[in-house]
Amino acid sequence: MKIILKIILIIPLLTFSQTIQEQINLAEEGSILNIEDGTYNETIYINKSITLNCNNNCLIDASNFVGGITIEATDVTINGFEIIGNNETTYGIVITPVCSNINITNNEIHGMSLPNQGNSSPLSYGILTYGEMTSLPQNLNFSNNYIHDISGSGISLGSFTGSAVISGNTIENINPVQLLNENFNVGVQAQFCQSLSLNNNSFSNLIIGANLIFTNATIENNSYSDVVCFLSHSTTASVNFQEEIEWWSVNGNVEYEGQNFDVISYFNSLENAILAASINGSDIISYDGTIYDSNGNQGGCEDNETLLTLNFNTNEASSFNVSSLSGSFLYNSPVLEGEGSIQDCFLTNLESECLFIEIEGNFNSWSLNWIGLNGNTQILNQDNLDSNYIGEGCSEGCTDSLACNFNPDSDIDDDSCIYAELYYDCDGNCLSDLDGDGVCDELEIEGCDDQDACNYNPNLTEINNDLCEYLSCICESGYVFFSLSYSSNGTSYLDISNYSGTILHDFVLDDDEETIEGCFQADIENDCFFISAEENLISWNFMYVSQIGEQIELTNNSINNYFGDQCINGCIYAIINQTITCNYDSNAIIDDGSCAVPGDNCVLSDGTISTYNDFCECEGEISNILDYEDNKNIIKAIDLLGREKKKNKGFYIEIYNDGSVNKKFKI
Repeated sequence: MKIILKIILIIPLLTFSQTIQEQINLAEEGSILNIEDGTYNETIYINKSITLNCNNNCLIDASNFVGGITIEATDVTINGFEIIGNNETTYGIVITPVCSNINITNNEIHGMSLPNQGNSSPLSYGILTYGEMTSLPQNLNFSNNYIHDISGSGISLGSFTGSAVISGNTIENINPVQLLNENFNVGVQAQFCQSLSLNNNSFSNLIIGANLIFTNATIENNSYSDVVCFLSHSTTASVNFQEEIEWWSVNGNVEYEGQNFDVISYFNSLENAILAASINGSDIISYDGTIYDSNGNQGGCEDNETLLTLNFNTNEASSFNVSSLSGSFLYNSPVLEGEGSIQDCFLTNLESECLFIEIEGNFNSWSLNWIGLNGNTQILNQDNLDSNYIGEGCSEGCTDSLACNFNPDSDIDDDSCIYAELYYDCDGNCLSDLDGDGVCDELEIEGCDDQDACNYNPNLTEINNDLCEYLSCICESGYVFFSLSYSSNGTSYLDISNYSGTILHDFVLDDDEETIEGCFQADIENDCFFISAEENLISWNFMYVSQIGEQIELTNNSINNYFGDQCINGCIYAIINQTITCNYDSNAIIDDGSCAVPGDNCVLSDGTISTYNDFCECEGEISNILDYEDNKNIIKAIDLLGREKKKNKGFYIEIYNDGSVNKKFKI
């Protein structure tokens, strides 16, 4: 029994005699407090996750306090209370920047009439939220509350609120205050709210149902009674107004905190819309698409004007410009951002004019609507804009000045352009025909007209029998025709071998002066061949015919004694006089005398003459050894005498497949 009494003494009793604040202070994080019925004359501060439920009839009297409940926490629910204030009270409930997951449900809030003491706003609030650019209240739910008889604003989402759902509330009889020298009250006010859902609420006896400044929102299934303006919102935010009610919209411009921005407002009657439109001369559009001018006359624009409505959705600052080709009209839209619409009467007639549309920026979608003189509604959007020109005054045709049927008077290209064939003009004449034979110079085929020649061409257009050759077709495929003339003092020898050392033809030449002709098997295009003469040859002349009929001669007086397309010249020596060469070419077959060692001249990439250093780098050039080191492979390792090394110990030289070499010493 003593233990039970001790436990009872330790645990605080949440009795009626305690204030709500005292109960909150004693409660653990995440507690659910069921508050007893009664009147609580206090202001409440919540800084922990908690749920406050009123059992039946709980009155929080915040009269003479600045506010009723201040929330600076996450996961907080306020349910079932009546919160009252007076002329010393600014707000019923305020939600600060650090908050998230806040539920305000089934409460009655009224009586607040002290203007906001933190800024110049004349408003008082039933529920107020505010944030900062880097700290926004998030996931707010205000539902089934009864908010009335407050000065200025029922619910206000102050600057920088994240996401909020306002649903099922009744907001009525909000007392007007003076704002910008006009009577003003509003059911729901929002500024810079990222996402707002406003649905199934009841608004009555208000000047404005919802006033949304730079706020993305969806408004649907709300009811309105004695509300002058259902919705007013800035056009640069994404607002989806889906109410199934009769409304009349007016475009306008409002100055807010030193900035002008465009707004669109939806009024409950044509008469109230006329009062707003008369301020700036805006046209009026009704829920059924009927257009009125600012005086309420149906038709909107003057006889020589066309009313255009531009609906837009863009990811960034964009613009939409329209100009007439006649030069009589030019329209530049304001900077467009987000989702919205703008309207204007254009001083032009689309049924007789041709307008050019210029789109700048990044539009997700856009549509341009207008009503012609005959009352027919036209809709143009990003999907059906065939060209950047609209209007019945536009002429279709070929707009490419390079086409044969170019029409300088055409505005819209209709894909009818016709072009001259290559090398011809539009009349079918050659652009260049120097010999006047009717065949364009670029299409002339010059060649041999002798049918006995190897290169006879029956399709030529220009005869040149100097090109005829008769030898390349004498031998069978894979064989090459040759002619060897020689003078020998005794029996001599002349061999033709390929790069691999295979002798393809060995001639034994008698003591005489003679010419030998014939065919020998060789692939001139894919090999390299050497001629070696021995013994008693006084002179020799070797001629062969390439695959294209070209005759090539080599003699005993020729500088080179090799032939073939794969005879690659270069440095063929990796080492000269026990010194590595810097430009060894493993693919070279013919030494061209270009081998260079450290200290020899080299050429930089800019053409400047320099010298090779000990690492075979051309001094002054940025080394790129590391750039390709991982991609080259060793093909051979040799010692200083050029002998291949099987065991790489001592001093040796590595030769790589890219022609580079490396000195190494291994113990």
